[in-house]
Amino acid sequence: MIPKRIGKIDFALMGPKEFRQLSATKVITADTYDDDGFPIPMGLMDLHMGVIEPGLR
Repeated sequence: MIPKRIGKIDFALMGPKEFRQLSATKVITADTYDDDGFPIPMGLMDLHMGVIEPGLR
């Protein structure tokens, strides 16, 4: 693997519109957890909305 040089990095602030778009996820099922106790994707406890269990990431 050949190392590559980074040309530049840009930083910017997000506006309210971007925050709203990133803070929403689609929920298509009212179920919360699967049989193993993990949050169901696109469910009420989807991990995209943040975790409530300290062990989950």
